[in-house]
Parts: sequence; structure tokens; C-alpha cells
Amino acid sequence: RSEASEEGNEITTLDGRADPPEDMRCLDATSYILEPPSKSKECRVRVDITCEDEEGMDCDKIETPELQCSDGNEIDVLSFRYTGLGCLSNSNTQNSDKCEDFNRGPLFEESRVVCVNNELEKVFDSTISLDEVFTVPTREEGNLADSIMCDILNVSDGSKRQSLKIVTSGEEDLYLKDEYGSLKVESCDEKSCLM
Repeated sequence: RSEASEEGNEITTLDGRADPPEDMRCLDATSYILEPPSKSKECRVRVDITCEDEEGMDCDKIETPELQCSDGNEIDVLSFRYTGLGCLSNSNTQNSDKCEDFNRGPLFEESRVVCVNNELEKVFDSTISLDEVFTVPTREEGNLADSIMCDILNVSDGSKRQSLKIVTSGEEDLYLKDEYGSLKVESCDEKSCLM
């Protein structure tokens, strides 16, 4: 039979019985203490991880950016990452934003992105690859004004795949990482995402 001791060891008691010659009974009991198994001698590795940005600054010292772009003032510059996703991927809090997909939305590796402000001045017109980041407006073109409307076009035939509107007046919420159809906000004015 086995029992646990107060020290946590297991005590096993062996009872032995034998019938020796001459009809003499022999009874004996002996307790054995079984030690817990020894720790295995496995290889242990210690790894120290250091996190730095591309300029060598310790990650713990990098300030988390303020995510809100809109502070009541007009936004001058926006950078977007082209995701190629449809309007169902919209993830933002603007009430006046608009997004409409045409012919199943933008499904191509490359698309032509054309953006105009609410005064119908062209502020961006270029071919963009999937996951590419681009800035609106480009330096040589106009300002964002109160809103921008962007069309995502098929590069090969110029057909419209998506049309969207983003309010840039500062009067509606606009945050880093907001998604407007196939465009995700990466930076606004001086604010940018770290990842």
C-alpha cells in the first residue's frame, strides 16, 4: 500500500509473508521511502530581447501617437495604405463618409487612385500597388479642403471599382488606422502610425 508523508514523499509499505519449513509463520513489514524523481538535466536557454526603432531608440521610450487626426482644424496632408478591400471593410466613425463598390470592388494588385477635394481640384492621381502607402495631396497639387472624394479604377481598362468620400475638415472624427473602403489612414499632418 502507498501513502503520502507530510514531507510530500510517497511511502510504500511492503508486507511480506512466507511459510517457512516446520510450520513456523514468518511475518514482517518494512517501509520504504521513495524520493521524488530527480529533475531532468535539460538544456535551458535565456534570451534577452532588445526593442529599438530604426533610429536606435529604445521602444519603451517611444511615445504612443495620438490616434485622433481631427482636432477641429482642417487636415492638410493624409497618407493611406492601399488594401484593395471592398466597402464592407469600412471601419471609421465618420457620419458623412461614403463608399460604394462597383463590379465587386477593387480586386487587383494595382489600381489607379484619383482623388479630388470638395472644390473638385485634383489632389492625387497615380497607380498604386497593393499595400503601398501614398500621400494626399502630392506636393505639386492642391489642398484637401473640407473633404476628398477618391475613385479606385482598374488600371487596364479605367473602369471604376470603388468610389469613396472622407471628411478632412476636422469637424468629424478621423483616426489613424481608420478604414475607408480600400484606403487605411497611416498618417495625418504630423501624426503617423508606428506599425
